[in-house]
Amino acid sequence: MTMPNRNVTLLSLFERIGGLYVGRFMNPTWDGAAPNRDPSARQALQLFAGSYAYEYLGAPANFGPAAVAAIRSSRTLDPSATWSAFCSQVAGGTNPQHNLLYHETSSCICVLCRLRDRGHLTNLVTRARDRLQSDQVAFGHQELKSIRGIGPKLASFFLRDVAIRYDVSPVSDRYLLQPVDLWIRRFVRRLACDEELGDYSIARWVVDHSSRPEWLNAGMWYFGAQIASQQFVYDAALASPHRACELAEQHVARLAGAVRFWNAGR
Repeated sequence: MTMPNRNVTLLSLFERIGGLYVGRFMNPTWDGAAPNRDPSARQALQLFAGSYAYEYLGAPANFGPAAVAAIRSSRTLDPSATWSAFCSQVAGGTNPQHNLLYHETSSCICVLCRLRDRGHLTNLVTRARDRLQSDQVAFGHQELKSIRGIGPKLASFFLRDVAIRYDVSPVSDRYLLQPVDLWIRRFVRRLACDEELGDYSIARWVVDHSSRPEWLNAGMWYFGAQIASQQFVYDAALASPHRACELAEQHVARLAGAVRFWNAGR
């Protein structure tokens, strides 16, 4: 079925807005972790723990930084010692059964045990990139989910950003690169005129209606979370591509104004 022109225009705008997510959030984080583009295995683990693994509802804000500090300070990345280092930096409530660093002595699925291969630490980023480049999306997604505390949404979130970072466009199972949060859910249901769509169908819809679905996914999140978070605002934007574009342009102008103000104070 042909999409209304309004939807085509909105999706094109959201894809472009995905660049704001990349520029403001993703690239600064990734460049900080690995200035030379490809992180080392330790840098990749710090990136994953600090920016992805604890991005779930209810996770304390200090868990990511504490995990990064524990990984950075551990010379050998011994699982028990790294977990102890993490615990020493947070004031209780470590939620061990859902914490990727929590180490058990037998059949452990903590991130360090899962990544250890013949005494060496597997690089999470380059492994994920290689899976996407070889069109093994489902395999890469399952590998991430095998780590303690990493569910489908977090696995998709990380893989989406790997795909964007390395400009990879897999063919099979691309819906697994589409994390579905409340913004994606709200916007796709509205655009698809189906308030009953489940998360699997929403992810498939994103892939089916965009040549750059990862950018579209990131752009819809950014538009909802950073530009139009109030319902009456995004209702008007979804009804009018012109209004949505105005809001995006105003947002960019405010960012540019903040940069000019900062530079003027030097």
